[in-house]
Amino acid sequence: MDANMLLLQTLNSAFTMFSKSIPATHATVPAAADPCRASSPPPPIEDELEKCLEAFRKAKGLSSEVIGIVLDNFRNVSYSPDAICEASPQRLEEVSGLKEGQVLTMKKFVREWCGKIDAKKARRGIA
Repeated sequence: MDANMLLLQTLNSAFTMFSKSIPATHATVPAAADPCRASSPPPPIEDELEKCLEAFRKAKGLSSEVIGIVLDNFRNVSYSPDAICEASPQRLEEVSGLKEGQVLTMKKFVREWCGKIDAKKARRGIA
């Protein structure tokens, strides 16, 4: 029993010395650890198409003029981001005025964008 007590006292002393040599840190959890606070809220439904196409424009380096035309064309036929995911590439070419490769890239981007928005809504309990 004496050997165990001596060992515990030695370890306790070592831990005390060690803890004094390390600067104190705050025990708060950084904001990034909270997934709801780490990302922006999902856009309102009425703004989703514009926000999605603006994100696509930035990601792919397209001009504001081109995306403005695409946005107007999609609004004229009541497309939303989730409808873009479901539409055929041919129909999207007709409506948007984009070329086939741009349409395929846009469909992929919009599908991923919708997934992120759906995840944000789920974390925030939005239907």
